[in-house]
Amino acid sequence: MSNYEYEDDDDDFTTESPQSNDLVKQLRKAAKQKDKELQELRSQFENLSKGQRERAIKDVLATRGVNSKILHLFRRTLTQLKSHCLNG
Repeated sequence: MSNYEYEDDDDDFTTESPQSNDLVKQLRKAAKQKDKELQELRSQFENLSKGQRERAIKDVLATRGVNSKILHLFRRTLTQLKSHCLNG
């Protein structure tokens, strides 16, 4: 037996039919769409989390009787703390 008989069998797997090519395109399109949706959801989550943090800080300041104008100091501190915790 020679090795040449097996090489013919490999050709069956390497040639792509138009249907499989179409399927690959559809899967890539679906993956891109899911990635886009995921990015949008992450952005929405970050915005909602930020708003929720700001409301919580504002409520705590109000219950303590502290002027709410210092809220911008807490925003900056929380942003720095968050980036410090994430980076190391």
